[in-house]
Amino acid sequence: TDGADSDKFKIGTTAITASTRLSIDGNGNVGIGTTASTGILDVRGDEARIWTGAGTDSNALASGELYVEGDLEVDGTIYGDGSQLTGITAAGGWTDAGTNVYVTISTDNVGVGTTQPNSLLNISSTASQNLFRVDDNGVGDASPFIVDAGGNVGVGTTNPSVQVDLESSASSDGIDLNNTASDGDPRIAFQLSGTSTFTLGVDDGDSDKFKIGTTAIDASTRVTIDGNGNVGIGTDAPTGILDARNDEVRIWTGAGTDSNALASGELYVEGDLEVDGTVYMGSCSGAGCSGGSTGWTDGGTNVYVTTVGDNVGIGTTTLASNAKLTIAGNGSSTGINTQWQTSAGSAKITILDNGNVGIGTINPDTLLEVNTTTSFTPASATSITAGGGVTVTNTIMRIQGSGGAVDITANPQIADGSGDGQIVILKGESDTNTVKFEDGTGLQLSGGVSFTMGQYDTLMLMYDLNDDVWIELSRSDN
Repeated sequence: TDGADSDKFKIGTTAITASTRLSIDGNGNVGIGTTASTGILDVRGDEARIWTGAGTDSNALASGELYVEGDLEVDGTIYGDGSQLTGITAAGGWTDAGTNVYVTISTDNVGVGTTQPNSLLNISSTASQNLFRVDDNGVGDASPFIVDAGGNVGVGTTNPSVQVDLESSASSDGIDLNNTASDGDPRIAFQLSGTSTFTLGVDDGDSDKFKIGTTAIDASTRVTIDGNGNVGIGTDAPTGILDARNDEVRIWTGAGTDSNALASGELYVEGDLEVDGTVYMGSCSGAGCSGGSTGWTDGGTNVYVTTVGDNVGIGTTTLASNAKLTIAGNGSSTGINTQWQTSAGSAKITILDNGNVGIGTINPDTLLEVNTTTSFTPASATSITAGGGVTVTNTIMRIQGSGGAVDITANPQIADGSGDGQIVILKGESDTNTVKFEDGTGLQLSGGVSFTMGQYDTLMLMYDLNDDVWIELSRSDN
């Protein structure tokens, strides 16, 4: 015990106060190579070794250094920047640079779950636990970034069900593709066996239009949407809200038969076509059309056949030869074929399907039936001679015998008409100067009965061009 040095227990060689080798102070601190130990064990003067004597200390050979032959276990923290570690940096390791920890040798691979990493970071597991997870809301985050044991990637979900599963309850979340190149096209390509089959994205070289193509968005483009919302199918320059080119357009169930609209610029509709506006046509063919290749023009208050030389058929596609208008009835002999009405809807002229014409009646029983109180008065009566007969000059003619009663002997009694179906109404003007017609010589009277016309008597005739004869339609003996 060294009474001169706080009664410390010392072991020396020649004396306890000279060449001291071990010192124990009153606090129990042990000093080796020092008599002023500052800790429970204070070793100075040379390296410290913990070994069996069989180890090889190649580096810890100076004062202040420690050699451990076997394992070194530390429950606490090892402090240092790692710069003085040897035997570790040569084979790779980590550097703690304050707030940054990184692989000391940047080219080294890091293996988690494997001793043979083949990439900068290789995570391997044969168990069922997740391979990788990032929580942005502390431990137990319900919407992390995760790679599960099957390799599925989940963003916002702990249970990805497909290779990439994105889930979010936020209304603005999504995927942004941002190409910052001067002429770059952000795009997504769909491939089969490494070959692109469809590609969609924005074509920066064409006014930033959204396109869907096959091999690329700007090659074999199939659908285009421009900045105005115009959609182009078969064209990347749509001029309307929908612009379809290069083939016909079909609106159908797939069960219809498109026999005509088979070219670009044509439309086939299997079902009904309803248009609230106006349908303009350059041509019309097939059922429901006039059979021609022109059509009608709506000229405001006038509607007319566009090509004035065309004939018109109503109720028929088989038009009469050289007839401008052919009307086919409904097949009933008493049905109405054609009718002219007043602006108030009152029938004035009616033609039945059997050919009977009614003026002032809708049910004519004879070829021509006139029911009216209206009279027609020619400027003057025509005097008829026996040998001269009657020459038709007006539709309604007032006639009387020349110089007295006349029995017509002329052949024909009435000169030929101007056309097939011509109508004439003869009206007698005198009970003295009567005019008598006989059946025959160009005149066919009903029942073959002759007719002497006096004042107020009428005779209605129609000319038959084929038989060259005037046929009695009706008579009135007043």
